[in-house]
Amino acid sequence: MKELGKDKALIINTIASFVTFIVGLGIAFFFTPFLTDTVGEEAYGFVSLGNNVINYITILTVALNSVAGIRARRKKPMNIFHLY
Repeated sequence: MKELGKDKALIINTIASFVTFIVGLGIAFFFTPFLTDTVGEEAYGFVSLGNNVINYITILTVALNSVAGIRARRKKPMNIFHLY
């Protein structure tokens, strides 16, 4: 696989993040009225709660992946990140 330069990878990642953001906005914009008509406004609160839980899990995943990346790059194990 061909390796990209840092500048080109940055541009591709920026465009991909922007497209992901726009697609998410579009889905939320068009799906919300359908969902509130289908399940009602009261039940829509559970959708918001579910989205918040998913966002917190995503943040936790990013943090754990960062720690795993740090541990993988070190020669000796880091004993400060024990979970017990």
